[in-house]
Amino acid sequence: SAFLIPIFNGLLGRVHREKRVMYGWGTWIILLSPLLIALGITYSKTLDILAVGIYMAALYLNSYLIFKTAFRSKTGKVLIRMSSLVLMITICFSLVYSFGVFRQEVTLTISQMIWIHGVVNAFGVILPALAGWRKENPQPSDASAKVFSRIYGKRTIGKNFLHNIHAENNIQY
Repeated sequence: SAFLIPIFNGLLGRVHREKRVMYGWGTWIILLSPLLIALGITYSKTLDILAVGIYMAALYLNSYLIFKTAFRSKTGKVLIRMSSLVLMITICFSLVYSFGVFRQEVTLTISQMIWIHGVVNAFGVILPALAGWRKENPQPSDASAKVFSRIYGKRTIGKNFLHNIHAENNIQY
């Protein structure tokens, strides 16, 4: 889920047009928190519990934005919001588990965490979100397009690119 949640967050950014500062902060935290959690698991119990708490806050912010967003598809809205609700529950188990590791007390076993993060996140978070975002199908906005590179070529790639370089007839399907 740590791989797909940033992608789902990016799709949310295509449809959510309000509270862009909150969305931006939440995005950075969603992107960086899994790295911090991994460092915490490896090196520091304190960093682990802090990183999980920060990640949890970012996911709750993301859920808030999901519930404030107007979706085009009723089915997409229901699936995405359901996914978000399940994620808000499962991330609480992560905090409980991290707290147990921090206190050196077993609160949840590894087997329980694998079940929660494996099965529940796969079927309760990822699949509904994939189906919901597929149904919603948000398109990028050209108005907000930004240049990400200062490297420019001498040619322009567009709908007539293949015609302009005389390559239309060379395409094999």
